[in-house]
Amino acid sequence: NFLNNLAEGHPTILVGLARYLARTDWQVDRQQIAQLFSRGAASILGEGLRRLLVMVDDAEDRRLLYRLSLVRGVFDPDLAFLVANTHTALDRPRERMTRLSGPWLQPQGEERLLVSPLVRPLALTELAEAERGSVWNTLASEIMGRRRKSVVDVATAVEYLKKARAFDRA
Repeated sequence: NFLNNLAEGHPTILVGLARYLARTDWQVDRQQIAQLFSRGAASILGEGLRRLLVMVDDAEDRRLLYRLSLVRGVFDPDLAFLVANTHTALDRPRERMTRLSGPWLQPQGEERLLVSPLVRPLALTELAEAERGSVWNTLASEIMGRRRKSVVDVATAVEYLKKARAFDRA
């Protein structure tokens, strides 16, 4: 469970962690774990990007994935369609989501999705600031437009608005 939490449930990261620990005969201390994540983060991210570029050859599929990586936590397909139509609309979002399904867009039970944690940092470099802001504004508006929302929902909306630098709406 500890490893699964560190890997945020992502199978590729989990396998990498298990292989690393097997090479060290499962003998690690806190300092080694800290080094693994500080030093290894760049190599894990680089490997994740290489795999993404090889496995997802369509630039607009990757654009949708980067946009979806801005969503906090799990989400439903309707939210994915909303994100696909934000900023410059992406055509055929259902087809794109089907192609991305698997290691990049992971099913989380019935009608729930989660973007691989390997993709999350890429949105900050691969999407323009205006596009990120548009997505975050859309996500905040979706939350605030719900008839019922929790305190956590409102806090998430405020977080999105702060990221979008929409301070007048936060």
